Amino acid sequence: MNSSSNEFLFGFLMALFLLGLVMLRKRRKGSAAYDERQEAVRGRGYRNAYVITNVLILIYALGFNGGLDHIVSPSLILCAILLIGGLVLAGYCIFRDAYWGFNQKKKRSIFIFWIILILLYIPIALNKIRHPENLYEDGRISFDGGAPFLLIGFFVIFLGMMLLKAVIDRRTPDDEPDTDGGAH
Repeated sequence: MNSSSNEFLFGFLMALFLLGLVMLRKRRKGSAAYDERQEAVRGRGYRNAYVITNVLILIYALGFNGGLDHIVSPSLILCAILLIGGLVLAGYCIFRDAYWGFNQKKKRSIFIFWIILILLYIPIALNKIRHPENLYEDGRISFDGGAPFLLIGFFVIFLGMMLLKAVIDRRTPDDEPDTDGGAH
């Protein structure tokens, strides 16, 4: 086994271990419950992500890729499209307060989990930079070579959205304005 295989195996086992811890903790506390408004927002988020993903796949399939296949592996492009759809869904739900269930608290452990995911992929990406033969295949960026960079970008953007929402929530007063005209 070479060093990149060992790094990948270590990263995979660490991610599997962390996922197991999260699942164990979730099972102990019960699942998230969402109110009707959150369910509706999540439904619109799924719809938006589905539409964006399909439009991007259609654009790629119709050949508007402008020769990207000569630079980047098609599987990496399709993976990027799916991750963009995931970011659309996550962003829509996060910024409309539908990401967390009403019985869940926004915990620091979630932020730490995303930071750990980023830190796990950085050594893999650095190894790809140090050994460019692992990055390229047939003169273009391979899926194995580009996936760590793509995932780091995904994790950083997702974490950034969560942190931005946390900052917005801290600056916004907790009491909601009276929207029904004061009639009770």
